[in-house]
Amino acid sequence: MSGKLTILACVVTAVAGISTAADCGARPPRPARTSALADTFSFRFAEDWGTEINTRRRILTKDLIIDPDSTVPFTISAVDLDSVYRRMIRIRFFEMPEPHPPWPECNWSMDPSTIIHLEATLGTKTRRLSWSTESIECVQRVEGDWRGLRELEALIRRIIVRQPVYRALPEPRGGYL
Repeated sequence: MSGKLTILACVVTAVAGISTAADCGARPPRPARTSALADTFSFRFAEDWGTEINTRRRILTKDLIIDPDSTVPFTISAVDLDSVYRRMIRIRFFEMPEPHPPWPECNWSMDPSTIIHLEATLGTKTRRLSWSTESIECVQRVEGDWRGLRELEALIRRIIVRQPVYRALPEPRGGYL
């Protein structure tokens, strides 16, 4: 009986604003980590060819090659935003030199190529990196910052292509030479 009275007392005092759930031994609701993360962290990944995801502007763009690119409203899931955030922290993205880490020595080039833009904001700190995919063959053979950026780019591309809204857009026509 005393357990029921304790619960009743907690409910009455909580409703009256005198106590909280934590005061009565219950766990308070966890703050939505993702909404807090979405308030402090955003990123933009874009290729000069047209593909783009921008979590601040809440858009997703599909490169349709010869047709005009298609941009749709898009809000990234909390899980995906958290995945990108964690990967950026792990690879020390916010510590990388702008506009990109130093290139490895390389005699390769790849065509067609595009420019990748990757920008992220965490609180008041923003880092903007950009690089050409022309030397991607060399970059794929090195470790360190470039390996981390390749893994981050692959993660973001996987997030983009699995979105139902992205898959619902028309298939691109043509190709790049």
